[in-house]
Amino acid sequence: MTDILQRDGFRCVLTHKSSSEDCHVFPFSSLSRRSEIQANVVEPLGAILGIDLKHKLMEILNQKASEGEKTAPGDFDLLESPANMITLSSSLRKMWNNRVFGLEPVRQRHEYVTIQEPVADEKPGMGPYAVKRGSEAAKDEPPHKKVTAKGDKRGKETNFASKKKLMHGIGLRFHWLQKTKMGGFDDSPPTMDADPRQMWKDWDHENELDGAVPLKNGHTFTIWSEDPQKVPNWELITFQWLVFRLHRLSGAANVNL
Repeated sequence: MTDILQRDGFRCVLTHKSSSEDCHVFPFSSLSRRSEIQANVVEPLGAILGIDLKHKLMEILNQKASEGEKTAPGDFDLLESPANMITLSSSLRKMWNNRVFGLEPVRQRHEYVTIQEPVADEKPGMGPYAVKRGSEAAKDEPPHKKVTAKGDKRGKETNFASKKKLMHGIGLRFHWLQKTKMGGFDDSPPTMDADPRQMWKDWDHENELDGAVPLKNGHTFTIWSEDPQKVPNWELITFQWLVFRLHRLSGAANVNL
């Protein structure tokens, strides 16, 4: 989807290398099995998820948008929106689909940034910088500051506006997820007191390089958007973080939810 690629600058959110591959947070293969996922995954994990997160996930799977999330006529499906997608490189997308790494949600961010926008020629008293009164003037907050740049090739001055814009983001922390020697969800440990931390499979250190870019545990980054509805959804990222870890601990081969 173009919206996701534009939000992420047509680059992998982890390596910043050019990429045109978007990837679902909540697995694409599960979108047609929503009722099954509710009954067999979300409901059994309710005690771990907590009541609030469980209800929010049930709502998302029911395709019911929260207040303020419905932006266009017709049904709004969060699972098919930019809020359920990120841009990854081809190799990282394959590792994501195999749960080789996970993204831990750290914090939600809302910050003003200053941008420069060119200003078209205006007649006195016309255009966006004309004096406005009453409620119409309030729409221009935060205030804009007009600046003048050097002339263009034709010797004509170009005006720019220094503008404050509110950006929305989600802070994420990257983690490699090691796999245990367990044979799957139906497998049992050799003894009741077995420690999963003593049952890890050998780690393939080649995973840690995507091309020439090293990826280290604990790396934090933020995905930004002007539109809060295009920021990766907090509940879906939280659910991904839990399920990916459970999957790797179980040693399961089937990556589908």
